[in-house]
Amino acid sequence: MKRFSEVLDSLSFKNSVYEQLRVRMALEHWKDIAGDALARHSKFHDFRHGVLYFCCDDPLWLSEASFLKTQLISRINAVLGKELVKDIKFRRCRSD
Repeated sequence: MKRFSEVLDSLSFKNSVYEQLRVRMALEHWKDIAGDALARHSKFHDFRHGVLYFCCDDPLWLSEASFLKTQLISRINAVLGKELVKDIKFRRCRSD
């Protein structure tokens, strides 16, 4: 019997729903990937066509996240075990 992760591996490139699921599962580890401080000030928004979208609650953290983008992509893909994330876009969160 195959493990759930093996089933996802075999389907992930065949259907974007499975890519979404894998990425969302990997982002459960966002605190480990980004570090405590950045994780507290950033929030996952969307994943489309290989691009992760995050919003940051402060312009300084937006700048820091953009500076770390290449490292974050590498870390996320390492957690995924595949190169699904090609880019990350950060934007300022709307304050309500």
